[in-house]
Amino acid sequence: MKKKSKKFLLVKYKYLFVICLIGAILRFNGLNQDFAFSGEFGHNLLAIKNSFLSGLIPLVGPPTSHPWLSFSPIYYWVLYPLLVLFHWNPLAGAYFGAFVGVSVIFINFFVVKQIINKNVALISSLLIAISPLWILFSRDARFYFLVTPFFYFFLLYLIKFWNGDKKSLIKSTFFLGMMMAFHYTPLVLLPTLFYVLIKKKRLIDKNTILKSLGVFILPNITLLINDIQNGFQMTTKFALWIPYRFAGFLGLYPKNTTNLNKLGSTYEVIQQFVGYSFTNYKVLWPILFLIFITAMLLLYKKNYVSKLLAISFGSAVIAIYILGDAPMHYFLGIFPIPILLISISINEIFKRRIFFVVLIFVVVSMYQYNATGNRYVRLIGISKTIINDANGNLFKLKRIGLNDEFEGDFAQNYKYLMWWMGNEPVEKSNLVYTIIEEKDEVRILKNNE
Repeated sequence: MKKKSKKFLLVKYKYLFVICLIGAILRFNGLNQDFAFSGEFGHNLLAIKNSFLSGLIPLVGPPTSHPWLSFSPIYYWVLYPLLVLFHWNPLAGAYFGAFVGVSVIFINFFVVKQIINKNVALISSLLIAISPLWILFSRDARFYFLVTPFFYFFLLYLIKFWNGDKKSLIKSTFFLGMMMAFHYTPLVLLPTLFYVLIKKKRLIDKNTILKSLGVFILPNITLLINDIQNGFQMTTKFALWIPYRFAGFLGLYPKNTTNLNKLGSTYEVIQQFVGYSFTNYKVLWPILFLIFITAMLLLYKKNYVSKLLAISFGSAVIAIYILGDAPMHYFLGIFPIPILLISISINEIFKRRIFFVVLIFVVVSMYQYNATGNRYVRLIGISKTIINDANGNLFKLKRIGLNDEFEGDFAQNYKYLMWWMGNEPVEKSNLVYTIIEEKDEVRILKNNE
């Protein structure tokens, strides 16, 4: 029976297994050589190392660009046992990110199959598998990519609530809270949630609302405890920050004030997000963006799933315009939406010719991922050179290069590698090594202060 069951599963989901295999190859291949390993990820690893090796369980997670605001520590809790298992090798984080990237393909298939249909589930899963944007985030080992898998469960249970299952609202808000544990960009989904609550207010009662609020807070409860201990400083500043940004957008305060140049650059970022979801050929981005917007408008009234996706995208766009200068990870709360709406459109238009359309996407998207040129190997080599030259002596590390205006000269990736190799840099020492990164050239200066 077990052999028949396994054979049945392989036959039933053969296309999904092939798609996931493609996705796995694109995410894991060469990762041990060209893993980007940014200073931000090094900062996360050092925080995990310092917390757990000192015997403390962190209540606060990765910091944001604002010193007063942090995320939930769940990412630290998840990564710590993996680092221990991998003997603190930083590649543990890279492999975990790639694993999450492949898992999302599975999650996408089974959720989309439930809320739309199998064809759209297969198309969208394939597009995710070969998407250069999704591959990049999978290989980057950043905590905020964990927002993406929880989006599907938020959407799934929100739709079940729409269809009359009152208890699903509690599950949906819990997964929205889980998304918020890894980044605050899912706040853009609140208008979608409120829209559903207004439309389905007959399903709401006081008990359901209280439970929904409780589970929404639950994934971030340690942050709240820490904030209570510090007089609600983070909550107060965050509550003031939102109207402050909005006032700046309107020109009432000299911050992120809108103008034609900012509007144009924000439009380009939104266009890049949509286009890069499908291909890294920049020349195709404007065309794909136009196709996506057309599809979204045409599908808006076709079914409630498309309507909820469109409302979510629209809310995110408004938020991005208000914030201004948005990096690509600000779209994480709506990452699946372009691919889902395009997949629905392909299914609607081509029907039996879907295979040929998807084949075109695959051919166009071949060799989508641009490797970082053995970056991780270079980082290891530079760190070893300094460790060997220091010969066990204490030393201070500096870095000159992109983003060196941030904390620690944005050199936490090197600092972590050097700790892992047995000689972590210190804050004060007469012996100083300075790593100078200039495009593809890296130099090391040694001097005494």
